[in-house]
Amino acid sequence: MKAGRKIGCPKKPIAMKKGGKTKSRVNEAGNYTKPAMRKRIFNRIKAGGKGGRPGQWSARKAQMMASAYKKAGGGYKS
Repeated sequence: MKAGRKIGCPKKPIAMKKGGKTKSRVNEAGNYTKPAMRKRIFNRIKAGGKGGRPGQWSARKAQMMASAYKKAGGGYKS
């Protein structure tokens, strides 16, 4: 048996950082004409299972997102 900690003794809770949701940085560089629409499309495609596991980002999902964004009327600033 290990010395120091008794069986059944709960560990002390650790303090977590306080704070809320951070502001979206999707258009920080100013590359998109409709950043809010792009973020909605991004979340929808990322949650889907086509092109990779749901919730994981992939190159295929990036391709699908770019085409869906353009099809929906979004553009890019240069």
